[in-house]
Amino acid sequence: MGRKSPNSKPYKKQLTVSIDLLDMSLVFRFEKLKPAVEKRKHKLQDSLHFFQFKFDVDEEVQWIKEKLPAAASTDYGKSLVDAQNLQKKHQVYFTSSF
Repeated sequence: MGRKSPNSKPYKKQLTVSIDLLDMSLVFRFEKLKPAVEKRKHKLQDSLHFFQFKFDVDEEVQWIKEKLPAAASTDYGKSLVDAQNLQKKHQVYFTSSF
């Protein structure tokens, strides 16, 4: 009795207004989220750069640990051939690092 028919013009107009209000509310709430999302994006990018840097540093430290014993060796060989072979190894290390 007090209910409006779903086919009546006032009901359709009220429904349209309700949908428009919901739409505006959603757009407003979405716009309010944008600064927080942008801030989160920058924090994630900073974190990615940090962990990439840390990974690269760890990789370099590991490479140094592998090469240091050969570079710090005081073994000069017992003959000319030994010394030449050690020199070739050194050249290989040097060219592979750069």
